[in-house]
Amino acid sequence: MTSSTATRNEAFAHVPDIGTRQGEVYFIIETFGPITDKDIARRLDHTINTITPRRGELLAQGLIRQHGTTVDPDTGRSAATWERA
Repeated sequence: MTSSTATRNEAFAHVPDIGTRQGEVYFIIETFGPITDKDIARRLDHTINTITPRRGELLAQGLIRQHGTTVDPDTGRSAATWERA
């Protein structure tokens, strides 16, 4: 197990019933939040379509919350930012 994997596993070990992909998203939010879905996807090298459902599940479980909004520099549109609850 690599040190980054061990660190990630430790970061969400206290969170019950969390899947691997949810754990990856949670780790990024916990480490780099407040952060947008787009930035989570970039950090994990996944498409945003694989990130938003996992983020939504974490939100429904009460593990994260919306921090606020920011302007996406690529589109100029508003984007929600997420943080650990």
